Amino acid sequence: MQNKKLKHFVLNNAHLFNRHKPSDKPNVLIFSLPRSGSTWLQELIWSQPQFKYVNEPLNLKGDWLQKKSAINGFKELYTAAVRDKLINYFKGFINGKHHFMNPNPLRKNSRFFTSRIVFKVIHGGEVYINDIAQPTNSKIVYLLRNPIAVALSRKQIPRTQELTSDFVLSRFTLEEQKFAKEIISTGSDMEKKIMLWCIQNKLALQHRNSNWLVISYERLTCYPEKVLTTLAAHCELPDLKTMMKNVNIPSAVTTQSEGDSIRIMQEDNHNRKHLINSWRSKVTVEEMSSYFDICNKMNIGIYTEDSDFVNLGDIL
Repeated sequence: MQNKKLKHFVLNNAHLFNRHKPSDKPNVLIFSLPRSGSTWLQELIWSQPQFKYVNEPLNLKGDWLQKKSAINGFKELYTAAVRDKLINYFKGFINGKHHFMNPNPLRKNSRFFTSRIVFKVIHGGEVYINDIAQPTNSKIVYLLRNPIAVALSRKQIPRTQELTSDFVLSRFTLEEQKFAKEIISTGSDMEKKIMLWCIQNKLALQHRNSNWLVISYERLTCYPEKVLTTLAAHCELPDLKTMMKNVNIPSAVTTQSEGDSIRIMQEDNHNRKHLINSWRSKVTVEEMSSYFDICNKMNIGIYTEDSDFVNLGDIL
């Protein structure tokens, strides 16, 4: 009973178990869609010295975001007015003003003294990635995963109204805007999920610059040493050996997956192709073709039918 009470106290007072003082080393901003491996990637970076993590700071399920940032709902995340609020909100984590999203102090990599932060953002902020990165001294790591795999993994259709607002679609061609509205209005659930994958990723990737590293779940899964070596150099991560050791450990949310996925994660890399192409057995050839046709019409042909990996040479 006493152990349970102690655990409850620790979990509810995580802010007491960390003292954060920023260093000159960069922080890391992971941007990704849900169900793309972002928790796994976050935990790999968190294994590095002096890091703590901030998990989903734009998640609106609780009331903390509104209290600390004055952002009033998901709709406001896709407006011009939210830019300064986002910047000030993220700066609050860097300067130690915000403690409410500190990691569980009972987790393996929790540290009392930290000087760097890895943020994982999977909801909102796509238009303002660079605006957030500059004042928070952050490197951007953008994580992609095959659109069909992501769509099959997502239980709910994301917020279509906000993601097809004039603020968002004004960044697309007239033909793309018309097609996007058509799919969202009359498409199947899978087609809507594919379209929203296109919108969110294209919206973000339009702002890509030299501060970005774009990586794919597929290559991180099958060729972790190559990807993590590049990641370590980009983000100034000193302990590649520890990341390579931890790459075989499933993330905290991998328990949602099938048991064989967890087993494969813990094996050598040669079996891992199952993790990146198992979606192929869940759709017909005709369905697969129609889903990729949506991506092509939105001019975001990062993935193709005939390959399990990204189609662009500058994306890992």
